[in-house]
Amino acid sequence: QCFRLASQSDSTLSLDGLRRFIRMLCRELSVDETVFGDLATEYMRFDFSGSGSLEVNEAYKLVKFSLRAHCKACGLLEGASSAVPAKGLRQAGYSLSRLLGEGNQGVAWLAVDTHGHEVCIKMYEKRKMNTSGIEELKDEFETLQLLECAYIARAFEI
Repeated sequence: QCFRLASQSDSTLSLDGLRRFIRMLCRELSVDETVFGDLATEYMRFDFSGSGSLEVNEAYKLVKFSLRAHCKACGLLEGASSAVPAKGLRQAGYSLSRLLGEGNQGVAWLAVDTHGHEVCIKMYEKRKMNTSGIEELKDEFETLQLLECAYIARAFEI
């Protein structure tokens, strides 16, 4: 929602759009804007496509990286559990309902837990993972466990 408002109905952010986006996001998350560093530098750094503007995925990565670095600097990631359990979906109490989407990393399924609650399950193919991929997955999980915001998906277990 913040991205859409800041981009002014465009699908990308200019540098001024990024500044608006970060201001709105910081108000929503109750985070200081300094968490995101020098926005001109970060803007260039996360413009992976070289288009001169940030697409939604590039802005997402900028936010994720900055919040993770902030959480790490504040010692907030030390208590997060990142053990990767060796149990299947049934053992964990989930049954798959329907496929939601597919991407380069894996697939997302709508599932139901033992209490009848619907959840989204992200599944990664082990053969596509390498050591750094597993570490990135664990880092993302730790970060998502600590964030509590209506606009960011919660992570319950890995």
